[in-house]
Amino acid sequence: MVNHVSANPEVSGRQAYDNVVQQVPRNERDSIPTYDCLRSSLDRTRRKHIPPIPATINDVAINGRWCLTKDGDQFLSKLDNGWGIAVFCTREALMCLGDCNDIYIDATFKSIWRRLQKEGLRNAFNRRLALRRCEKIMAIAYLPLAVVRQNFQLFRQDATTQRLCHNCPGLRELLTYFQRNYLNGQFSPVIWNVYQKEIWTIGQTIMSNVTFNKRWNAVVGRHHPNLWYFLKKLKTEERRGALSVAAVRRGDRPPVRKRKYRLLQERIDRLTNSYRNGQRTLNQYWDAMVSVAQLTEMTGDV
Repeated sequence: MVNHVSANPEVSGRQAYDNVVQQVPRNERDSIPTYDCLRSSLDRTRRKHIPPIPATINDVAINGRWCLTKDGDQFLSKLDNGWGIAVFCTREALMCLGDCNDIYIDATFKSIWRRLQKEGLRNAFNRRLALRRCEKIMAIAYLPLAVVRQNFQLFRQDATTQRLCHNCPGLRELLTYFQRNYLNGQFSPVIWNVYQKEIWTIGQTIMSNVTFNKRWNAVVGRHHPNLWYFLKKLKTEERRGALSVAAVRRGDRPPVRKRKYRLLQERIDRLTNSYRNGQRTLNQYWDAMVSVAQLTEMTGDV
Protein backbone atom coordinates (compact mmCIF):
# COMPACT_ATOMS: atom_id res chain seq x y z
CA MET A 1 0.00 0.00 0.00
CA VAL A 2 2.88 2.35 0.74
CA ASN A 3 4.23 1.70 -2.77
CA HIS A 4 0.80 2.41 -4.23
CA VAL A 5 0.64 5.75 -2.41
CA SER A 6 4.19 6.61 -3.49
CA ALA A 7 3.29 5.97 -7.12
CA ASN A 8 0.00 7.90 -6.85
CA PRO A 9 0.33 10.68 -4.26
CA GLU A 10 -2.69 12.46 -5.72
CA VAL A 11 -4.88 9.62 -4.44
CA SER A 12 -6.06 9.90 -0.84
CA GLY A 13 -4.86 7.37 1.69
CA ARG A 14 -8.34 5.89 2.00
CA GLN A 15 -8.71 5.53 -1.76
CA ALA A 16 -5.27 3.93 -2.05
CA TYR A 17 -6.19 1.47 0.71
CA ASP A 18 -9.45 0.55 -1.02
CA ASN A 19 -7.74 0.14 -4.39
CA VAL A 20 -5.19 -2.30 -2.99
CA VAL A 21 -7.76 -4.26 -0.98
CA GLN A 22 -9.92 -4.74 -4.07
CA GLN A 23 -6.99 -6.42 -5.83
CA VAL A 24 -6.57 -8.97 -3.05
CA PRO A 25 -8.62 -12.20 -3.30
CA ARG A 26 -11.59 -12.23 -0.94
CA ASN A 27 -10.36 -15.24 1.01
CA GLU A 28 -7.10 -13.40 1.85
CA ARG A 29 -8.54 -10.04 2.93
CA ASP A 30 -8.95 -11.05 6.56
CA SER A 31 -5.19 -10.80 7.03
CA ILE A 32 -5.05 -7.19 5.81
CA PRO A 33 -4.72 -4.57 8.59
CA THR A 34 -7.60 -2.11 8.90
CA TYR A 35 -7.35 1.33 7.39
CA ASP A 36 -7.17 2.96 10.83
CA CYS A 37 -4.02 0.97 11.58
CA LEU A 38 -2.34 2.14 8.36
CA ARG A 39 -3.76 5.63 8.11
CA SER A 40 -0.84 7.51 9.68
CA SER A 41 1.75 5.61 7.65
CA LEU A 42 -0.11 6.16 4.39
CA ASP A 43 -0.60 9.87 5.10
CA ARG A 44 3.10 10.35 5.92
CA THR A 45 4.13 8.61 2.71
CA ARG A 46 1.69 10.67 0.69
CA ARG A 47 2.93 13.96 2.16
CA LYS A 48 6.52 13.07 1.25
CA HIS A 49 5.58 12.93 -2.43
CA ILE A 50 3.50 16.12 -2.52
CA PRO A 51 5.52 19.29 -3.19
CA PRO A 52 5.48 22.00 -0.52
CA ILE A 53 2.82 24.67 -0.83
CA PRO A 54 4.37 27.74 -2.53
CA ALA A 55 4.67 30.77 -0.26
CA THR A 56 4.52 33.26 -3.17
CA ILE A 57 3.62 33.24 -6.85
CA ASN A 58 7.30 33.28 -7.75
CA ASP A 59 7.76 30.00 -5.84
CA VAL A 60 5.23 28.15 -8.00
CA ALA A 61 6.86 25.38 -10.02
CA ILE A 62 4.67 22.66 -11.52
CA ASN A 63 6.69 19.68 -12.68
CA GLY A 64 6.51 15.93 -13.09
CA ARG A 65 3.15 14.25 -12.73
CA TRP A 66 1.52 17.52 -11.70
CA CYS A 67 1.74 18.92 -15.24
CA LEU A 68 0.30 15.75 -16.81
CA THR A 69 -3.20 14.33 -17.01
CA LYS A 70 -4.11 11.08 -15.30
CA ASP A 71 -3.54 9.41 -18.65
CA GLY A 72 -0.03 10.86 -18.90
CA ASP A 73 -0.75 13.52 -21.53
CA GLN A 74 0.61 17.05 -21.29
CA PHE A 75 -1.82 19.15 -19.28
CA LEU A 76 0.08 22.29 -18.28
CA SER A 77 0.14 24.52 -21.37
CA LYS A 78 1.62 27.68 -19.89
CA LEU A 79 2.96 28.89 -16.55
CA ASP A 80 3.70 32.60 -16.17
CA ASN A 81 4.81 33.50 -12.65
CA GLY A 82 5.05 37.17 -13.56
CA TRP A 83 1.36 37.40 -14.37
CA GLY A 84 0.35 34.68 -11.94
CA ILE A 85 -1.23 32.59 -14.68
CA ALA A 86 -1.26 28.83 -15.17
CA VAL A 87 -3.10 27.44 -18.19
CA PHE A 88 -4.12 23.78 -18.24
CA CYS A 89 -5.43 22.25 -21.44
CA THR A 90 -4.87 19.06 -23.41
CA ARG A 91 -4.25 18.93 -27.13
CA GLU A 92 -7.58 17.18 -27.64
CA ALA A 93 -9.43 19.88 -25.69
CA LEU A 94 -7.75 22.58 -27.79
CA MET A 95 -8.92 20.80 -30.93
CA CYS A 96 -12.48 20.80 -29.56
CA LEU A 97 -12.22 24.53 -28.90
CA GLY A 98 -10.87 24.99 -32.40
CA ASP A 99 -14.09 23.53 -33.81
CA CYS A 100 -16.13 26.32 -32.18
CA ASN A 101 -17.15 29.37 -34.18
CA ASP A 102 -17.20 31.66 -31.13
CA ILE A 103 -15.74 31.35 -27.64
CA TYR A 104 -16.80 33.66 -24.82
CA ILE A 105 -15.02 32.96 -21.57
CA ASP A 106 -17.29 35.04 -19.34
CA ALA A 107 -20.32 36.34 -21.23
CA THR A 108 -23.78 35.59 -19.89
CA PHE A 109 -27.20 37.05 -20.55
CA LYS A 110 -27.98 36.84 -16.84
CA SER A 111 -26.04 40.06 -16.34
CA ILE A 112 -29.25 41.95 -17.25
CA TRP A 113 -30.80 40.87 -13.96
CA ARG A 114 -27.56 41.63 -12.16
CA ARG A 115 -27.55 45.08 -13.74
CA LEU A 116 -31.10 45.63 -12.55
CA GLN A 117 -29.93 44.90 -9.02
CA LYS A 118 -26.93 47.19 -9.44
CA GLU A 119 -29.18 50.09 -10.48
CA GLY A 120 -31.09 49.67 -7.21
CA LEU A 121 -34.27 48.52 -8.94
CA ARG A 122 -34.72 45.22 -7.15
CA ASN A 123 -36.94 46.52 -4.32
CA ALA A 124 -38.87 48.83 -6.62
CA PHE A 125 -39.23 45.97 -9.08
CA ASN A 126 -40.85 43.81 -6.39
CA ARG A 127 -43.12 46.60 -5.09
CA ARG A 128 -44.29 48.29 -8.28
CA LEU A 129 -46.06 46.14 -10.83
CA ALA A 130 -45.56 48.78 -13.52
CA LEU A 131 -41.80 48.21 -13.39
CA ARG A 132 -42.34 44.62 -14.40
CA ARG A 133 -42.30 45.98 -17.95
CA CYS A 134 -38.54 45.61 -17.85
CA GLU A 135 -39.06 41.84 -17.82
CA LYS A 136 -39.72 42.18 -21.54
CA ILE A 137 -36.04 43.00 -21.95
CA MET A 138 -35.17 39.62 -20.45
CA ALA A 139 -37.57 37.92 -22.90
CA ILE A 140 -36.37 39.81 -25.98
CA ALA A 141 -34.01 36.94 -26.80
CA TYR A 142 -37.05 34.88 -27.86
CA LEU A 143 -38.10 37.35 -30.58
CA PRO A 144 -37.17 36.72 -34.23
CA LEU A 145 -33.68 38.05 -34.80
CA ALA A 146 -34.77 40.41 -37.58
CA VAL A 147 -37.13 42.37 -35.30
CA VAL A 148 -35.10 42.53 -32.09
CA ARG A 149 -33.55 45.97 -32.62
CA GLN A 150 -36.73 47.56 -33.92
CA ASN A 151 -38.86 46.27 -31.06
CA PHE A 152 -36.34 47.33 -28.46
CA GLN A 153 -36.49 50.88 -29.81
CA LEU A 154 -40.30 50.80 -29.87
CA PHE A 155 -40.31 49.53 -26.29
CA ARG A 156 -37.88 52.21 -25.16
CA GLN A 157 -39.78 55.03 -26.89
CA ASP A 158 -43.18 53.88 -25.62
CA ALA A 159 -44.95 56.51 -23.49
CA THR A 160 -45.34 54.13 -20.55
CA THR A 161 -41.65 53.24 -20.61
CA GLN A 162 -40.68 56.91 -20.84
CA ARG A 163 -42.85 57.73 -17.83
CA LEU A 164 -41.28 54.91 -15.81
CA CYS A 165 -37.80 56.08 -16.79
CA HIS A 166 -38.68 59.57 -15.58
CA ASN A 167 -39.81 58.22 -12.19
CA CYS A 168 -37.03 55.62 -11.94
CA PRO A 169 -33.75 56.88 -13.46
CA GLY A 170 -32.25 53.46 -12.81
CA LEU A 171 -34.53 51.99 -15.47
CA ARG A 172 -33.17 54.44 -18.03
CA GLU A 173 -29.65 53.36 -17.10
CA LEU A 174 -30.68 49.71 -17.49
CA LEU A 175 -32.02 50.30 -20.99
CA THR A 176 -28.90 52.26 -21.94
CA TYR A 177 -26.73 49.44 -20.62
CA PHE A 178 -28.65 46.90 -22.67
CA GLN A 179 -28.41 48.94 -25.85
CA ARG A 180 -24.71 49.63 -25.36
CA ASN A 181 -23.73 46.03 -24.61
CA TYR A 182 -26.30 43.79 -26.29
CA LEU A 183 -27.37 45.73 -29.36
CA ASN A 184 -24.47 47.94 -30.36
CA GLY A 185 -21.66 46.36 -28.37
CA GLN A 186 -19.56 43.23 -28.51
CA PHE A 187 -22.46 40.87 -27.76
CA SER A 188 -24.77 41.47 -30.71
CA PRO A 189 -28.24 39.84 -30.95
CA VAL A 190 -26.99 37.11 -33.27
CA ILE A 191 -25.03 35.72 -30.32
CA TRP A 192 -27.77 35.54 -27.70
CA ASN A 193 -30.95 35.27 -29.78
CA VAL A 194 -32.72 31.95 -29.13
CA TYR A 195 -35.75 32.17 -31.41
CA GLN A 196 -36.72 28.68 -32.62
CA LYS A 197 -33.80 27.07 -30.81
CA GLU A 198 -33.99 24.32 -28.20
CA ILE A 199 -33.02 25.58 -24.76
CA TRP A 200 -30.66 22.67 -24.03
CA THR A 201 -28.80 22.78 -27.33
CA ILE A 202 -28.00 26.50 -27.29
CA GLY A 203 -24.30 26.97 -26.75
CA GLN A 204 -24.82 30.66 -25.95
CA THR A 205 -26.86 30.07 -22.77
CA ILE A 206 -25.42 29.79 -19.31
CA MET A 207 -27.18 26.54 -18.47
CA SER A 208 -24.08 24.37 -18.80
CA ASN A 209 -21.92 26.95 -17.03
CA VAL A 210 -24.25 27.14 -14.04
CA THR A 211 -24.39 23.36 -13.77
CA PHE A 212 -20.61 23.05 -14.01
CA ASN A 213 -19.96 25.80 -11.46
CA LYS A 214 -22.28 24.21 -8.91
CA ARG A 215 -20.78 20.77 -9.40
CA TRP A 216 -17.20 22.08 -9.43
CA ASN A 217 -17.71 23.93 -6.15
CA ALA A 218 -19.09 20.74 -4.64
CA VAL A 219 -16.16 18.68 -5.96
CA VAL A 220 -13.52 21.06 -4.60
CA GLY A 221 -15.40 21.47 -1.35
CA ARG A 222 -13.07 24.20 -0.04
CA HIS A 223 -13.10 27.98 -0.23
CA HIS A 224 -9.31 28.33 -0.50
CA PRO A 225 -7.76 25.03 -1.64
CA ASN A 226 -3.99 24.82 -1.86
CA LEU A 227 -2.35 24.49 -5.26
CA TRP A 228 -1.79 20.72 -5.19
CA TYR A 229 -5.26 19.91 -3.91
CA PHE A 230 -6.71 22.09 -6.67
CA LEU A 231 -4.59 20.39 -9.34
CA LYS A 232 -5.68 17.01 -8.08
CA LYS A 233 -9.34 17.95 -8.53
CA LEU A 234 -8.61 19.62 -11.87
CA LYS A 235 -7.01 16.46 -13.23
CA THR A 236 -10.00 14.44 -12.10
CA GLU A 237 -12.28 16.89 -13.90
CA GLU A 238 -10.15 16.61 -17.05
CA ARG A 239 -10.58 12.85 -16.99
CA ARG A 240 -14.34 13.30 -16.66
CA GLY A 241 -14.42 15.67 -19.62
CA ALA A 242 -12.27 13.37 -21.75
CA LEU A 243 -14.64 10.47 -21.09
CA SER A 244 -17.61 12.64 -22.10
CA VAL A 245 -15.90 13.63 -25.36
CA ALA A 246 -15.11 9.99 -26.08
CA ALA A 247 -18.75 9.05 -25.47
CA VAL A 248 -19.94 11.67 -27.97
CA ARG A 249 -17.48 10.48 -30.60
CA ARG A 250 -18.64 6.89 -30.11
CA GLY A 251 -22.18 8.03 -30.79
CA ASP A 252 -23.47 7.14 -27.33
CA ARG A 253 -26.99 8.27 -26.54
CA PRO A 254 -26.97 11.66 -24.76
CA PRO A 255 -28.23 11.87 -21.17
CA VAL A 256 -31.99 12.06 -20.73
CA ARG A 257 -33.11 15.63 -20.17
CA LYS A 258 -34.91 16.48 -16.98
CA ARG A 259 -38.68 16.61 -17.17
CA LYS A 260 -38.82 20.32 -16.26
CA TYR A 261 -36.65 21.16 -19.27
CA ARG A 262 -38.76 19.03 -21.62
CA LEU A 263 -41.96 20.71 -20.41
CA LEU A 264 -40.39 24.15 -20.72
CA GLN A 265 -39.28 23.42 -24.28
CA GLU A 266 -42.78 22.19 -25.18
CA ARG A 267 -44.21 25.45 -23.84
CA ILE A 268 -41.77 27.50 -25.89
CA ASP A 269 -42.63 25.50 -29.01
CA ARG A 270 -46.37 26.03 -28.50
CA LEU A 271 -45.97 29.78 -28.09
CA THR A 272 -43.63 30.04 -31.07
CA ASN A 273 -45.98 28.05 -33.30
CA SER A 274 -48.96 30.18 -32.23
CA TYR A 275 -47.03 33.28 -33.32
CA ARG A 276 -45.88 31.78 -36.61
CA ASN A 277 -49.42 30.59 -37.38
CA GLY A 278 -50.84 34.06 -36.83
CA GLN A 279 -52.73 33.18 -33.66
CA ARG A 280 -50.75 35.78 -31.70
CA THR A 281 -49.37 39.14 -32.66
CA LEU A 282 -45.69 39.79 -32.08
CA ASN A 283 -46.44 41.85 -28.98
CA GLN A 284 -48.73 39.13 -27.58
CA TYR A 285 -46.04 36.55 -28.24
CA TRP A 286 -43.45 38.75 -26.53
CA ASP A 287 -45.67 39.21 -23.47
CA ALA A 288 -46.22 35.45 -23.27
CA MET A 289 -42.50 34.77 -23.46
CA VAL A 290 -41.98 36.93 -20.36
CA SER A 291 -43.38 34.09 -18.24
CA VAL A 292 -41.02 31.68 -20.00
CA ALA A 293 -38.08 33.94 -19.16
CA GLN A 294 -39.21 33.93 -15.52
CA LEU A 295 -39.35 30.12 -15.46
CA THR A 296 -35.96 29.92 -17.13
CA GLU A 297 -34.54 32.27 -14.50
CA MET A 298 -35.97 30.06 -11.73
CA THR A 299 -34.32 26.95 -13.19
CA GLY A 300 -31.02 28.84 -13.47
CA ASP A 301 -30.69 28.60 -17.25
CA VAL A 302 -30.13 32.23 -18.25
